[in-house]
Amino acid sequence: MLVEKADGRRVCRLTEAGTAHVAERREEVDAVWASVESDPDEGATELWEQVGALHAAAQQVMAAGTPEQVTAATAAVTEARKTIYRLLAE
Repeated sequence: MLVEKADGRRVCRLTEAGTAHVAERREEVDAVWASVESDPDEGATELWEQVGALHAAAQQVMAAGTPEQVTAATAAVTEARKTIYRLLAE
């Protein structure tokens, strides 16, 4: 790999040997990039959205909730975490 400066930026490029190496292993390299470019699993996307919604709700409780509500929310999140880990144990 060669590292050069161009317009105040570092630019990396493969050497001739690196280019030949990639060409010889084109299918392997393409498979790696295909895994990165593929769409995320729909279920994982929905789970991630729900984690974001849970985070927002927790922030609201921390900002505006009573001490009792914060305690109850903490217990609920703790139980949710344990439930998710139990799913992995099945």
